[in-house]
Amino acid sequence: MQLEYYILTGFFCDTMNSRSGKSISKERGDIGESFACDLLRKKGYRIISRNWRCRWGEIDIIAQDGDVIVFVEVKSAKSKYFGNPARWVDSRKQSHLVESAMQYISDEIGEDVPVRFDVVAVNLNKMNAEHIINAFSVEFE
Repeated sequence: MQLEYYILTGFFCDTMNSRSGKSISKERGDIGESFACDLLRKKGYRIISRNWRCRWGEIDIIAQDGDVIVFVEVKSAKSKYFGNPARWVDSRKQSHLVESAMQYISDEIGEDVPVRFDVVAVNLNKMNAEHIINAFSVEFE
């Protein structure tokens, strides 16, 4: 028997999996990210890193598409009750992604490279995804 307990965070109640110690939403996110990696690999992308962290935040997937470094935000949901998950990447999240991407380039690459920001919205019920290429653009200084 699997025990579950609830943690109230803000207005949402999140279920914890007693075996893994992860919240159900974290486990869903992990499944969505794995699905997104498989999708990107099938499209010919090379996965460089997953869950890369710095002081600005986390980048779900860093991939390479030809000579372009692609920073991918993955959003997973079981339904579209709260809207399309791709729309959850608001201007605040975009700002954190850009800052994190700049940090990654500085730390790991050290030179100017072409970059792009994609979003993969995964529907966990249907196990399909929408890949939004160049979901938002940025002018680097």
